[in-house]
Amino acid sequence: MKSNFKVTLLIAFVSAFFVGFNASAQDIIPIKSGDTWSYQNESTGEILMAGLEKAEPFRSGVGFARKNGKWGALDKSMREVIAFEHDQIQLILPNVVRSLKQNRFTLYSLAGKELLSNLTSAENAEIIENAIIVSDDNRMYGMISSDEKVIIPLKYSRAPEVVNETDLLFYKLKGKKYYQGVLNQRGEEIVPFDYVFVQYLQNRHYVAIDHKKRYHFYNFSGEKIYEAETNSVQFIDSAYIIERREGSVLLNLLATGKKVTHEQIAQSNRMLFGLDSNKTTVYYPNGKSFSQKGMWRVREIRDDWFLMQEATGNRTNHAIWNEKGKVKIEGVYPRIHAWSKKWLVVSTVEHPRKQVLIDLNKKKEVGVYDRVDLLTCDNLRITQDGKIQLVDDRLQELNESDLDKKAVYLNLSEKDLQGVRREYFNLTQQRFDEAFEGEDDCGGRDLKEVKISNLRLVKDRYGKEPLPNRLIVDYWDQDKRRFALLNFEGKVIIDDGRGFGGYHFNGLVEYVVYEKLDVGSIGRHGFMDADGTIVFPAEYDKIQELHGDTAIVVLHGLYSMIQIRTKEVIMSGYEGIGSFNNGYYSISQNGKRGIADAKGKVLVQPIYDQVHFGTEGDGLFEAERDRKKYYVDQNGNEIPRE
Repeated sequence: MKSNFKVTLLIAFVSAFFVGFNASAQDIIPIKSGDTWSYQNESTGEILMAGLEKAEPFRSGVGFARKNGKWGALDKSMREVIAFEHDQIQLILPNVVRSLKQNRFTLYSLAGKELLSNLTSAENAEIIENAIIVSDDNRMYGMISSDEKVIIPLKYSRAPEVVNETDLLFYKLKGKKYYQGVLNQRGEEIVPFDYVFVQYLQNRHYVAIDHKKRYHFYNFSGEKIYEAETNSVQFIDSAYIIERREGSVLLNLLATGKKVTHEQIAQSNRMLFGLDSNKTTVYYPNGKSFSQKGMWRVREIRDDWFLMQEATGNRTNHAIWNEKGKVKIEGVYPRIHAWSKKWLVVSTVEHPRKQVLIDLNKKKEVGVYDRVDLLTCDNLRITQDGKIQLVDDRLQELNESDLDKKAVYLNLSEKDLQGVRREYFNLTQQRFDEAFEGEDDCGGRDLKEVKISNLRLVKDRYGKEPLPNRLIVDYWDQDKRRFALLNFEGKVIIDDGRGFGGYHFNGLVEYVVYEKLDVGSIGRHGFMDADGTIVFPAEYDKIQELHGDTAIVVLHGLYSMIQIRTKEVIMSGYEGIGSFNNGYYSISQNGKRGIADAKGKVLVQPIYDQVHFGTEGDGLFEAERDRKKYYVDQNGNEIPRE
């Protein structure tokens, strides 16, 4: 008898398990019949639960429904995971449900576990992802995450302020005074609650002021790095602190812990210059330094060489130092115009309005001219009495008869390169000459004399990541405007009449081919790699966006999605295709909107006045048409919503 009972019980358990398994795998949809709603198995048509006043689509495995005027939540087996006793209910994070009952909020997990209750507020934490700021009747604040953990307990006074993507400024009541402190999104203390005021600095540091008006500085890891008696700190970053004290400047080198005082301090390219009446000291971010006699000021830094200036009486002298502080060119010149390893162009006391060319290898003057420009490969452009002459490193006139046999270089002067050198360093923290391997032998090169209008880096569409060793130049050649793609030495990569859009996408450079019309011309856009090989032909009026291996292009006013490598047209003929967002593209046609996925599959037909992306991964979109609101699933099925 007991044996049969056990077998029966086992069969019942297994049957229940598989019934539950099948139910959980069903595609359940809400349907409306008359004034009531039901949940239905879409595949079999079976009604799973009926008699509901409202039924929302399932999101993250739960469906919100209303009966007897109250809201609750069901799982896919129609089990009540959150009781029908709430005035409102909402999926506030992918794994957290927020309900409202008698003007108090409760947070639940998807399984119905109560996480926090009796809350007066529960709102998303702005730019901090997957977190909710909560408060209780005592006006104490904390934070809970999407993994159902209370990261920051409810013990902080006043609503917190989100200061950046990871940190929040909280208030704590001590006695009758409020103190400020900073916690990160993991609940770790960055700035302790000992201060009457805390401010976030843009270089990822905090300054905190105590009740005695002393200033304390913390880095983003929570390490206290400095303390000052007054508001005397002028600058702080991960390498330096500069503080002004009683007419002098105190420099704190964080890498070494060393403190030094100077009359003045100047900054340039993440380097500091301590300026005193009889000495100049140069500091690197790692704390290393070197000094030279005299009060020199930096004019320019190029490839670890420093152009320095010193004012002595009524005269200003210029010198050049190397990265170790060794004087490469003595400070005897009123002005230094340009320099290279071979040439120096200066103005002298004897020739203040002329430019004197000096051979550094031979340490002697070569000549005095109206103007001298240093070009690639130690070639020169010399202007004298209105005439321009191109000469090589031996001062021999360049022969243009071998142009077809030699690599072509445009005459990029140091003045032309100055701006892109500085910008490249600021964007990459890498020296210009580290981005390519220079060639010592300049034989077989030809220099092309042109007038440069504009020289720029090839940056991404956000202006942040430049391509290494590539420049775009806009120049004039015999009264004809041209564009070219160059390397950093000025070597021509592409100069065949194409134009350039000025940006790259993952290393692909946009280019333009112009077609002449009866009146004017029209440009067609495509993409090539950094060596000029065409990857995507110039056939389109505009390239809107690239994502992965697909491109959004415009031709004759209509938008299409193209597979870059195969040139396959994935979808076409739309009035608009928006930017890739949250895994989808918005599309428009005849003034209506819809949704397509990353592969170009149209999930929501463009028949709605508005379409909004739902919670990431839940497969539902919120749409509106003729003032009626719907949920739309990825198969295009509509579900009315309030």
